[in-house]
Amino acid sequence: MKSYFSKFLLVFCLLLLDSLASEMFWEINGTKGGKVYILGSLEIGERDLFPLNPEINKAFDRSNYLILQLNKGDDNEAFMHEEMYVKARFEDNDSIRNHITPQTYAQVRMWLKEHKLSSSSLDQFQPWVVGLTLESLDMALWGGEKLLNIENYFYKKARRNGKGVYALERISEAFLRLQGEDDDFQETLLQSFMDRRVSSEKLYHERFVNYREGNISYLEKVLVEPLAKHPMIKELVYDEQNRVYANKIKLYMKNKRGREYFLIIDLEHLLGDDGVLAQLNEAGIAVKAY
Repeated sequence: MKSYFSKFLLVFCLLLLDSLASEMFWEINGTKGGKVYILGSLEIGERDLFPLNPEINKAFDRSNYLILQLNKGDDNEAFMHEEMYVKARFEDNDSIRNHITPQTYAQVRMWLKEHKLSSSSLDQFQPWVVGLTLESLDMALWGGEKLLNIENYFYKKARRNGKGVYALERISEAFLRLQGEDDDFQETLLQSFMDRRVSSEKLYHERFVNYREGNISYLEKVLVEPLAKHPMIKELVYDEQNRVYANKIKLYMKNKRGREYFLIIDLEHLLGDDGVLAQLNEAGIAVKAY
């Protein structure tokens, strides 16, 4: 969830490498002869990742469609900017300080201080926007030029080759899960960003290495388990989103023309007992490492 909004802020990226472990790439055989490929992704990478694994590229080339989490394009980025930085502003006589506890606000101020920004620079924005923005700043600070955008790589390749590009859901649908007006929900959402924060380049690299090596247990620990601290956010945001993704994949499997689909989905939505892969397995669908 967190990583894919930052894609539209142009500072979140996805990860893939030529030695990517098979545990990060899955295949499902459709009921009518087609296939669904699922590439698990992270928002970080290192510049020596290219060229990509030939087997991943071959699967992409065989696919009829590229499926992203959210729809892309200039219109969608403009919509995202409008929703976050225009509509999600408080009125002039209001600020985030009136909607979160002093303790949480102090954490926001410290976070901003780390980025050498004014402690009040985000006061006019709703908590969900503050969380996404600060997370993106972290990515820019700790990742810098090491960030590589694999989603854009495949998106551009699909456009060049005339391959259809679709999304698991619209940006507007995803935003609705974050825009709850209840202060308790908004503060809890902001706290969930803080609890899952990656605050050093060393930690980013550690995730990169474990992704490369296919260490599922580590990735579940750092990406999925922290959500248990905030069950309301887990259920209303992540679990609901996972259900949407799993149901869409089930539809792809039923296509009658034997089509093949290449999906890119953040690992935090794929892994765990309530993740997309677990939901597909529970439905009797065989998901295997590629």
